[in-house]
Amino acid sequence: DALSWFVDHDLRLLTELLVVIGSGVLLTAIVQSSTAVIALAVALLSEGLLGYPNAAALVLGANVGTVVTPLYASLECRGEVRALASAHAIVK
Repeated sequence: DALSWFVDHDLRLLTELLVVIGSGVLLTAIVQSSTAVIALAVALLSEGLLGYPNAAALVLGANVGTVVTPLYASLECRGEVRALASAHAIVK
């Protein structure tokens, strides 16, 4: 059953993962480098300061966070530029 993971796990864990994903998005938006955030996640994981689920969530957030810069840059543009930034956000 595809939903068994959600049924078997506590809602608190899901909420925690969503917070970590959001943190990854925010960190990537601030430093404007998903590579730096991913390197941070790997370093924290290797030192045992971050577990595998949270490291994966942070990497996922970093990937999603890469859409912030193009969307922000396209705010003052119109037409094809906004469409391209929006398509980038949808794909990510």
